[in-house]
Amino acid sequence: MGPPQPPAFSGQPANGSKTETRSSLQALSTSGKASILAIASKAAKSTNEDACTLFAGDRVSLVAIADGLGTSVDCHLAARLATDAIHAAALRLEQSGEQVRIDTVEDLWKSVGEAIPAFYAGHRDLYDNAPSPLETTLLFVLDLPGYYVVSYLGNGSVWLIRGDYWQFLPRRWPWCLTDVLIGHTSLSATGRDVLFGTVGPTGLTSAPTTLALSKDPTHGEILLITTDGISSRDHGRVGEDGNGKLWQEVDPHLKTILGTHLLEFLGRASPSVSGHELLAQSLGNFLNETDFDDDATLAMLVSSPVLRYFRQHNETRDGGT
Repeated sequence: MGPPQPPAFSGQPANGSKTETRSSLQALSTSGKASILAIASKAAKSTNEDACTLFAGDRVSLVAIADGLGTSVDCHLAARLATDAIHAAALRLEQSGEQVRIDTVEDLWKSVGEAIPAFYAGHRDLYDNAPSPLETTLLFVLDLPGYYVVSYLGNGSVWLIRGDYWQFLPRRWPWCLTDVLIGHTSLSATGRDVLFGTVGPTGLTSAPTTLALSKDPTHGEILLITTDGISSRDHGRVGEDGNGKLWQEVDPHLKTILGTHLLEFLGRASPSVSGHELLAQSLGNFLNETDFDDDATLAMLVSSPVLRYFRQHNETRDGGT
């Protein structure tokens, strides 16, 4: 019997309504052997142009998000096609038993790069007069034995967060987290930021960026991926003070997620409680309580050492030893 296959999830409510309230907020979760996974999405537009999916197998787990380009016709379909394609590719990888190498990741992207052109070829008449239809970004994380693979094309954020980040909160965000995504964004002649790396009718418009990250067996790690409706370094604000020093703003959404919702999740999670359902609830609460001017989608992976270290630390503190 193969591994369980969770449903692909586009972040689009079944009735097509805006995801403005808790009742229409979309969130899913699942738990792999090593990590807790959850995804959530909230629309700011009449049609959610983001999509997301997750998969948990015995060897391979996946979280992925896509952000259809708002200037592109049917970009929401492109986002769904991309996440469906990477979900199917992760399932095939799980079933094959193949060891993941860099060329394996290239094969995953090949599957994604073929999905949208195939759809376009079958519906070409719909896009005869549409400039740049069916364009989207795609970001995903693979959880594998011993390490993670982070791969992306486009913008957004992939935050790598130390599992003991909560010990650093009083220090105002020092070295406990970093965004490992360098977006495929350039500046136009007028100074406007433009994505040059997307997935579309011609396939991949640029080479994806892929990173391998080792796992911390003591503190664990948290991986948080977001569309640019929540966080993206190419949208980060930088200021200069009177002494010529540059200051960069800490993303207020990130502060809320880590300082409130994820911290609450860690405090409530226990061996007797479904951690993946709690994590999905935490992500849903964040989206439900926050206003966005763009569709907002995020996925999170929490490794098992994070929960173990948090419990051990608090049990030791509460025991007075």
